[in-house]
This record gives sequence, structure tokens and C-alpha cells, in this order.
Amino acid sequence: MSENVVPAAASRRSLSIVDLQATLSEWLNIPAGNLMESWNVERLQALEDHLRRHIVGQDEAIAHFMRDFRKSVVLGRGTRDSRPMIAMLCVGPSGVGKTEIGRRIAEFIFGDAGTRFLMVNCAQFSEEHTLSAFWGAPPGYVGYGQPTLLDHVRRNPFSVVLFDEIEKMHPKAVTDLLVGLLGDGNVRDLSFGKLVSFTNTLVLFTSNLGNDFAARQIGYSSLNEDKAVDAFSSAPLTRAALEAFFRPEILGRFDSIVSFHHLDDNALGRILDLELDALSKEKLGGDRVVLSPESRRVVLREADSLDFGARNLKQIVKNRVEGGITNRILEGAIRRTGDETIAVDVRADGQFTFDVHTQET
Repeated sequence: MSENVVPAAASRRSLSIVDLQATLSEWLNIPAGNLMESWNVERLQALEDHLRRHIVGQDEAIAHFMRDFRKSVVLGRGTRDSRPMIAMLCVGPSGVGKTEIGRRIAEFIFGDAGTRFLMVNCAQFSEEHTLSAFWGAPPGYVGYGQPTLLDHVRRNPFSVVLFDEIEKMHPKAVTDLLVGLLGDGNVRDLSFGKLVSFTNTLVLFTSNLGNDFAARQIGYSSLNEDKAVDAFSSAPLTRAALEAFFRPEILGRFDSIVSFHHLDDNALGRILDLELDALSKEKLGGDRVVLSPESRRVVLREADSLDFGARNLKQIVKNRVEGGITNRILEGAIRRTGDETIAVDVRADGQFTFDVHTQET
């Protein structure tokens, strides 16, 4: 045998578990880091901490979710149960974190909330003719063979699916979807007749049902806005709104119903700090944004709304704070070097001022 010829046994490379894991991940479109990672006490606690960091003022809702999530990942569904890992209904007013919890769960489990997080805006499916974009259309009908939202679940079987404002979807679709999804975990694609399995998904539904009832409670009683928090989340009030919308055989199929509260002043203040921190890191190159006590009070006072929650706050930060900073950048006063402090104050006429201080080295 020539010295330049390498024996076959010597050139053969053994496959490791990591190699198999990477191959399966590519074939099945499952993140490699989550194929073999078990849910132990530390990882479950890390998920809860992650949710509490990013979802402010909803400790009870997070605790409720984690209780059911622990039960699901530790005990499983059983060999004869093919329903989703979690099928949870989140109820509460707008802008309090119902949608954010789904995005943050996907971010923690899969490393990002890109293709692993699917948010279905149910308002887009309020008319019957729009449902073909959701689960296809039979041959001969408009929408046959076109991509559907079910295709996303079929291609990404391990994902978080959130149906936002489920009450806005067409009533027939709500019934057909939930009977299949909460029954055997399968929804049929009408174009090709294939069953799409939701067994390995976490499915969340959000709803504002009960919000109108809470508003009427405030209008016709002596309740102030602080007590409206308890009025909305009271079990009889929420239950009455849900029972008026969902059929009894569907309402009982949810794993649990999680109630989100209105945000109080303390929660809005913490969200404001998170927004300013994100503004500093993502758009200003590390430059700090510091609000004076008076300008902070102005922002929080204008953002205080039972109807919009944190959405109103984010809009005010974008318009008043980011708008003023943008003008100062165009003037050349802010260079985004990472060593600047932007001090925000408010004048007597209500206009914000933006003074820039550079850290001396």
C-alpha cells in the first residue's frame, strides 16, 4: 500500500450527538438548542423571570400562566392527547401585555420571536370570504392553492401561535377553529384536505371581552379608576362576557383563562424606564436619556388611560421625546457617541427641552 493512501478507517469521522441534533434541526425546522434541552426547575424559573422583566404589572397573570405551563411540560399531555401544549385564553383591556407574553415566550424558548412566533390578527378574518387566507379554499373557489396561515404552522411545528382579539373573527370560523384546535389539536387545510397538527405549539388567545362591561361599571357607579382594576378582573364580570360569546362546549376546552389587569401608575413608570432604556440602546448608540421629575410627570399624566394601557405611553414617548431628540440630532447637538446624557425638561408652556451633556474623561 502506498504511503500517500489513507486507510478508509482512518478517514472515517464518527457522528456525535451534536451532529445528529443539527441534522434533525435542519430537516424538521426545529431550533437545535431546544431539541434535547429539558425543562428543569432552573429553566422554568428563568422563563418566569424573563416574563416578569418584560411584562410589567402583571405578576398574577404570569404566575397563573407559569402554573399551567409547568404542569404541561412536566406531566405532558399523555399519549392519547394531541392537543397543543398550552391552549390559554388571556382576557383584559388593551395595552397591558396580553400579546407581549406570547412574543416573550417565543423569544425565551427559541432564541428569537421571528418565525417561531405567529400572531394572527383576527380582525382580518371578520368576513367569511376572508377565511380562505387562514385555512385555504376548496377547488374551484378563490384562494385555492394559495399560501395560508396554516402553512406557517405546518412548516414550523414548534412555535408559539397567538390569536389576537379572537372575538373579532367570523363566528363560524371561531367555532370551527376552536372545536378542532381544542379538540384533537388538528385543523384541516380546505385546499388540499391535509390536517395541520398543533400538538407541539403553544397557542394563546387574547380577548377584550368584558372591557365594555367594566366601562359601564365606572359610568354608573361611584367607582374611581383605581377600583376599575378590580372591577374588570372580577370573575363574575369576565365570566359573563365570555359566556355570552363562546359556546359552552368551547369555553370549557381552554386549559385556563388568565385575567390581565389595568396598569397602575407604578407599572406605567416602570414601562417608561424600559422604553427610555430601549431608546438609548437601539437608537442613540448608548447615549442616556434622563427625564426631569416634572417632564416625567407630564408624560405619565398624558399616558394615563384605561382604554389604551401602555400603548398610549409608547406613543407619547415616540412623539414628544423621540421627536425632540430627532430635531436635536439634525441640529448637530446630539452625536450619538455613547458618552452623552440627554436631559429632558419641560417649560412653562408645556414644551420639552433637550439639553446635552458630554461625560468628561
